[in-house]
Amino acid sequence: MRPDEGHITLHGNALFDSTRGIDLKPQARHIAYLFQDYALFPHLNVWQNIGFGLTRGWLNPSARHSHAQVDCWLDALELRAVAGNHPAQLSGGQKQRVALARALVGTAATAARRTVFSTG
Repeated sequence: MRPDEGHITLHGNALFDSTRGIDLKPQARHIAYLFQDYALFPHLNVWQNIGFGLTRGWLNPSARHSHAQVDCWLDALELRAVAGNHPAQLSGGQKQRVALARALVGTAATAARRTVFSTG
């Protein structure tokens, strides 16, 4: 759905502006969406659910490969111990943290988190 006119900005960046002809595609907006019901993939483990945010297309992340950004969020949100578990094996709070990590992985928040937590 596209607005007829007007503008939409986020932190000073134009996402849509009918006057200037700006209409960024969702993929170019770099905005994460966190579903209220978490929308975790039941057939993927915690590591894969978080890593899904890093991939494009229909391929699921491999359960056998490591990725520094996924590892960063596993540690930051204390999910390392359940990284191999599937959503049905998680508590509500763990599911919430997995969904948050998936939304944040690959964003500037990852770089900021590393900077803030690595200074001490």
